[in-house]
Amino acid sequence: MNRHIYDRVYLIGVDGAGNFFKNAETPNIDRIFADGAYNHNVLTAYPTISAQCWGSMLHGVSPQAHRFTNGLVGTFPVPENHPYASVFKLARKAFPSAVLASISNWNPINTGIIEQGFDIVFGTGEDDEVCQKVCEVIAENDPKLLFVQLDSVDGAGHRYGYGTKDYLDAITHADALIGKIYDTAKKCGRLDNTLFLVTADHGGSPDGHHGGNTQAELIVSFFASGASVRRGEFGYMEIRDTASVIAFALGIEQPENWSARIPDGLFSDGVSFERPSEVSPDGSRRFTGRENKPTPDGKVLSKYIDTDTMRCYFPFDGDTTDKSGKCKTQTVGKLYFTEGFYSSAATLDDSFIKCEKINMGKNSFTFCCWLKLHETKKDEKWLIFSNNADGCGRGVSFYVLGEMLVTDICLGEQTIHYENSLPANYAGNLFHFICSYCRNDDELCYYYDFTLETDWYSEILIPKELELDGGSVRIGNCSPVTVDDLMLFDHKLSDTEIDNLERYYTEK
Repeated sequence: MNRHIYDRVYLIGVDGAGNFFKNAETPNIDRIFADGAYNHNVLTAYPTISAQCWGSMLHGVSPQAHRFTNGLVGTFPVPENHPYASVFKLARKAFPSAVLASISNWNPINTGIIEQGFDIVFGTGEDDEVCQKVCEVIAENDPKLLFVQLDSVDGAGHRYGYGTKDYLDAITHADALIGKIYDTAKKCGRLDNTLFLVTADHGGSPDGHHGGNTQAELIVSFFASGASVRRGEFGYMEIRDTASVIAFALGIEQPENWSARIPDGLFSDGVSFERPSEVSPDGSRRFTGRENKPTPDGKVLSKYIDTDTMRCYFPFDGDTTDKSGKCKTQTVGKLYFTEGFYSSAATLDDSFIKCEKINMGKNSFTFCCWLKLHETKKDEKWLIFSNNADGCGRGVSFYVLGEMLVTDICLGEQTIHYENSLPANYAGNLFHFICSYCRNDDELCYYYDFTLETDWYSEILIPKELELDGGSVRIGNCSPVTVDDLMLFDHKLSDTEIDNLERYYTEK
């Protein structure tokens, strides 16, 4: 059977719509795809956050491979030599003179997910503005590959709850914009031999959140219309497979390091193949991590370590409560609860957590937590215990600089600065971090996964009478970090205590 090659591919993504299309009034989608294909059970990427999902959709791999996060794509442009090429980069190499366009309400897709320097037409604005710009691009430029992102549905989900009437009304409005785009393309004669696609990046929960692994968050809809598209419901699909669909439709060979595949039953001429194994940039198989489970019944932290010596303890199991009972918290921005070691963790791409005063006083101290990190700017500290919100003054702050994990102990006029290389394969994977400081010996120790990484003696000494003030405590900084089981102890943990803490996580 001859493979059908399309002249154009249009992909419209409705942020946060999940598979709620089927619950909303969508007369335009109904007419556009009356003779097309659909699947209301497509598995999106995890965690169910925009950068991770759009990144998988356009780059053909999982978030563990492409490593995009909201904080990262909102700050850094994606390198032209990113190891997993996007569909735009592939299309530019295949069609040097073709018009390629991305019009997105959420502009970090244009600046931080799609590679720069490939002569792509970019545009941004509110949804109605996006629709108008898309119609102009179609009429004036006839793009070969067109990506559109509408964002107001996700905003309605956060405000009113996903699945609510106001939220479904927002989907109906997005449907009207999709109808305008389709009708413009039809009027301009652009639908001949065009593959027209509509999907979503993720869904959300009734209480207005996403990022987790519930069905309402993980399952999205996918619609397709085109000359070789089979009518009706097609087979199993993951959102990263969108990239494979686009490449196949345009006659572009799929990169070997993509883990996307053509969904069974979508195309009449589609080839069926097993999902390729995901390969990291250095050629080694990526560590997939342990299976996430709730805290086992009967497993209590206080049986393993003296919790009375804690100044705070944040398990982040669906909330930001300090289980030590010593402080209250306030979340600023959108906090995502994603997969942790036990149960959930706090992903702080778009938020930070403010805490009441937690002083370390004149004591030695130990910070412990599970981390999932990506590169951040120096100023984007992910944990601050200080008398000033910016981490200056007196206190302790942590941040990532390149491939280094940095601790600053601020003494006012002086700063004890320590940095150490991050563990191998840290990016996108949880690892356990312990930083302890003994004020009697001025010794700082790092432990990765409960193993001593380094011990270091500062040339700058903390005056014995100086109190390290935690008057301004801030977890996260709207930067790409996931934190789980954050603990602060009022002493340097002994080797026995660290062994016991490890047993808490590993003992069956």
